[in-house]
Amino acid sequence: MTNHALDEVLELYVLHKLPPDQTETLEEHLLVCESCQDRLLEHERYVKATKIAAARLKSEQKGTHRVSRTPILRWLDAPARPGWAAAAALAFALAVWLIPLSRPPESYRDIPLSLTRGPELGAVAALESRQAPRLHLNLAEFPPRSSYTVEIANAAGATVFSVNTSAPQSAELVVPVDKVLPKGMYWVRLYSGGELLREYGLRLS
Repeated sequence: MTNHALDEVLELYVLHKLPPDQTETLEEHLLVCESCQDRLLEHERYVKATKIAAARLKSEQKGTHRVSRTPILRWLDAPARPGWAAAAALAFALAVWLIPLSRPPESYRDIPLSLTRGPELGAVAALESRQAPRLHLNLAEFPPRSSYTVEIANAAGATVFSVNTSAPQSAELVVPVDKVLPKGMYWVRLYSGGELLREYGLRLS
């Protein structure tokens, strides 16, 4: 396997439904591909959250009074469903579970960013539960700008946070991230007027 694994392949692998020959090929690729390792973790978190959401729904239905089982619970119990039907059921269950997780962070961790992306990581930070990063970027080396864009991308290259902000009065730009990010590797990109000024490495643990 020379290219990155497809999402469908990673999903089947997590569900233990990938054919043995493809499983062997994928596992060999995962040994050397950090990007696919991170994407595999995301798929594992998704499946785990879906199972927890399904169990939570069932528990609520059995709570204070007995009621007839809803169609979604019957679908979740079924051993096999067409792809679109299973996807709809999983999406509903995951949405119910993730609604409480969409709350703003309870606190922030101040993280100065100084080193650009390279062989050495720019910043490493350990976050507590429901804690989000508050990034500090030094603007002293750049000519004055009227506004900036700060973007955070995960290890797979997907943008997980982006904000536009006006230039601060001082030479330091402080950006609170208004969401809790999973542990892992990220790249913080600083733009102005569409121009990439700097890219910083950030690992959250």
